[in-house]
Amino acid sequence: MRITKENQKKQERGLIQKCIEKIKFLFSNPSGFFESVKNDSIENSLIYLILISTVPIIFIFFSILLLYSSKFALTIFISLLPSLLIVVGIVFSISFFVGIVFTTVLNALFLHIGVIIFGGKKPYEETFKVLVYALTPIIIFSPLLYIVIIFQILQFGFSAISSINYGLFIILTIPIYLYHIYLLVKGISILQEISTVRSILAVIVQYSIIFGILFLIFMLFKVLFSIFLTIFTLSGFLENVYNLLITV
Repeated sequence: MRITKENQKKQERGLIQKCIEKIKFLFSNPSGFFESVKNDSIENSLIYLILISTVPIIFIFFSILLLYSSKFALTIFISLLPSLLIVVGIVFSISFFVGIVFTTVLNALFLHIGVIIFGGKKPYEETFKVLVYALTPIIIFSPLLYIVIIFQILQFGFSAISSINYGLFIILTIPIYLYHIYLLVKGISILQEISTVRSILAVIVQYSIIFGILFLIFMLFKVLFSIFLTIFTLSGFLENVYNLLITV
């Protein structure tokens, strides 16, 4: 049993070490990195996605605890800490990982539609790998965005949410997303073996689909809200008519 546990720990350390090496290689030499993962399996890229996703989830979790402890008495926090860690940790972790995997699979599908339109011949798995590795800067550096919000909340209270320094927020966000798009274009060009221009167009298709779906969802909620408001107004009108008839 001891040997099995030791081997398991070695395997876990090996996975983490490989993940760190991939991140270093991706940032230092994107072209060489994508060339090296051509024969990488989709399972390995999925494991990579889950491993790097632990960075923001750990940060968010302890940020919640920090805000919680600053809001309430320390003794109450300590008394609730064990149950809080278990319940919030499990629920949040599962929902976060399921959410990020689901959205990545869906976004890869949208990206692959653009790839097919502009001449990509490789299967969906290659597009999925590109998106996973291109998400690295967003996932790794996302805690920087949380820091801006958390420090302002700790300094000025929760009322600071309405007056967050969005200029600093945007300054931190733009380079991260630009590098994400650069990695998408570079990865698609190499793994799908199409030109850079076609890769850019494929990414444009992906974002067009995403914004199109968000717009449709917004319009749907707007219509549903209008219907609800009409029904509510009509019910109030009918009630007034009924009360008027009773008084007469």
